[in-house]
Amino acid sequence: EVTPPAIKYVYADEIFVIPIKLTNHTRRLVSYYFFGHPSFVLPTPRFGFINSAETVEVRLETIRYDADGAGRSEKLHLRWRD
Repeated sequence: EVTPPAIKYVYADEIFVIPIKLTNHTRRLVSYYFFGHPSFVLPTPRFGFINSAETVEVRLETIRYDADGAGRSEKLHLRWRD
């Protein structure tokens, strides 16, 4: 289960796909928006916008869906700052 801090600024061309565990048995991909642009085109709903956060760097386990719907697990480096 991942509850990421809010992201205010990101570095150019970085893409963020963050898995949110909605229930004990359901996991959905969330495509966040940065500066009005979708971070990914996904076959899942997109949720909300992101606000300010403290300076931090963290690596989170992420899951990205390919066109055929197969999940692929990968590490993705998130960076944000005030």
